[in-house]
Amino acid sequence: MEKKLLVKIKNFLPVTVIFIMTACIVAILISSLNKPINIKTSLENVSSSSISSSSKESSSDIISVPSVNPNNYSRIKTLQEALSINSDTIGWLYVPGTTLNLPIVQTKNNDYYLKKSIYKNYAWKGWPFADFRDVWSPLPKNLIIYGHNMGDGDLFGELKKFTNLSFLNSNPILYFSTPSKKYYWKIFAVYITDKNFNYIQTNFKDNEEFLSFIFKNKARSLFNTSVDVAASDSILTLSTCTYEFHEAYFVVMARLIRPGETQLVAVATVNPKPLSPHNK
Repeated sequence: MEKKLLVKIKNFLPVTVIFIMTACIVAILISSLNKPINIKTSLENVSSSSISSSSKESSSDIISVPSVNPNNYSRIKTLQEALSINSDTIGWLYVPGTTLNLPIVQTKNNDYYLKKSIYKNYAWKGWPFADFRDVWSPLPKNLIIYGHNMGDGDLFGELKKFTNLSFLNSNPILYFSTPSKKYYWKIFAVYITDKNFNYIQTNFKDNEEFLSFIFKNKARSLFNTSVDVAASDSILTLSTCTYEFHEAYFVVMARLIRPGETQLVAVATVNPKPLSPHNK
């Protein structure tokens, strides 16, 4: 009886050792996969101090992006690199306070980049792109850039941070640059709307129509800003979907900083009576 028991124990030990060793290896692998990556963001040409200083442009060609993007949708570091990858590249968008620091593309329709990356392969989050109707001479009257909000806070989902007044006041300037020039933009409106309001209008028959358009956008804004918009100005519109109701859109609008104008922006306040998102 004792001999049989010893035989069973000897046969069982190798199996037990192998099982324990395998479990340890699996545990080590899981631990290493879950270990957070230390990502350091280094922006060469834009700092918080530049927002409160004059609009003097840097001599370098473009704002750099992090060497490793925390959302893993862009490792492209310069506008020149983006152009070499994709000739549809028209410029570079940087939104302070977010990871939106990436090239923008444009093609002959607004469908192509809905499910394609800048490399033109399938990407379920698509790639931020400018409206195909925008004509560059040198800047469109209303430069519209679209991006997906997949509900996970990635890509243009990050624009929802501007629903927070403190965030807006800390980040009142947007940056969009072309291969030939850097442009700085002051945010003047932040709002939610439905599909019935034509905030993506690109052509205006006269100055009166453009100023009326600006008034309607400001009236919808969640916040009152001190940023004025003149008939001669160009504006930047960032648009994404949102989920407050069916076919809702979240919009951030900014006005191009004029020659000689500083980047100083007065503190915005809550708009006590913004127009309804369903108002035309």
